Amino acid sequence: MIHRAPACGLALAIAVFFSLASASLLRSAVIVTRLAEPIVMGVDSSTDVPIDLNRDGTNDFVFDKWAFQQLGLDPLTGGAVIVRTEDARVAPLNAGFRIGPTLALEETHWAGRSAISACAAFPTGVHCIGTFFGLDAYIGVEFPIDGQTHYGWIRLDHFLLAPGGRIIEWAYESTPGVPIYAGLKPVPVSATEIARPGFLRLNWAAEIGRTYQVQSKEQLDAPAWSNLNFALPATSTNIMVDLPMQADAQFYRVIEVE
Repeated sequence: MIHRAPACGLALAIAVFFSLASASLLRSAVIVTRLAEPIVMGVDSSTDVPIDLNRDGTNDFVFDKWAFQQLGLDPLTGGAVIVRTEDARVAPLNAGFRIGPTLALEETHWAGRSAISACAAFPTGVHCIGTFFGLDAYIGVEFPIDGQTHYGWIRLDHFLLAPGGRIIEWAYESTPGVPIYAGLKPVPVSATEIARPGFLRLNWAAEIGRTYQVQSKEQLDAPAWSNLNFALPATSTNIMVDLPMQADAQFYRVIEVE
């Protein structure tokens, strides 16, 4: 039986960056798919869960049960998965992990069809192997679009005592070759203005109960973003913040952190 992701409840998020010097506007292409309800998998050994990361009608990966008690992730279009070098199992990644052609951790590498977790029954009891058990973490993936490599992540909340779990959401970078950061979800900034001398006002739609972080850097090609020293929990459906303009050029983005 094939368990397909529901078409409803999908959210697309696009980062917006602003240069104070030139007032130019650039859009990143991080596309996030958030499911209205998580997909529960692994309870039934016959259930496969395909994932169409870019929603083009072609499944890019499939979560499957290779055996009754083994959960795996299989690239369908020539993609790959980040695995632990130690045991070749899919690596659970923390939020913020950089997913790209080069990986920050030496103990990880790219691989094809890979196991996530497995359990087996022995006379002495059930023995399970894998590092994903009980974790809500991210899987790093790469896959082709029109012959070019794109990077993405899948968030998996794994069961504590059995191979399987809940697929919460996923994302990919629609610009080929550009890394993506696990779990970070840039959001559209709907308006900017110089609201008062020396301050740039950002305004964006928010989801009540979620938290947002403004990040900045002085050069767009710099490798890392810096968090401003505050986070903004949403208590309404709109957030507005005034930022001091302290540099000749500054780029900003807003990300949803939880």
